[in-house]
Amino acid sequence: MKTVEEQHSIARQVVLTYIKTKKTFKLSEVKKSILKNGGIMRVGICYTVFEYLDDFDKNGVLSWKRDGNDIIFSVLKNKKKDYYEKFIF
Repeated sequence: MKTVEEQHSIARQVVLTYIKTKKTFKLSEVKKSILKNGGIMRVGICYTVFEYLDDFDKNGVLSWKRDGNDIIFSVLKNKKKDYYEKFIF
């Protein structure tokens, strides 16, 4: 059984991998991948995966829009380099 910290780490790594390797992705894809790898939908004790993704939106790395019951995230080409590199590299 994984510790809560390990489950949070899995969630963070999945999110960062999606941002680093994809142009667009859906929240449902991220959720499926996190759960498949043994993570949970939180990156910290009081910090959900959506809140984490929303912070990337607020800092110019992602944008998002609703698509029915899902959310589509787009990685922006003109990412804020300092913010992006702080979390990705």
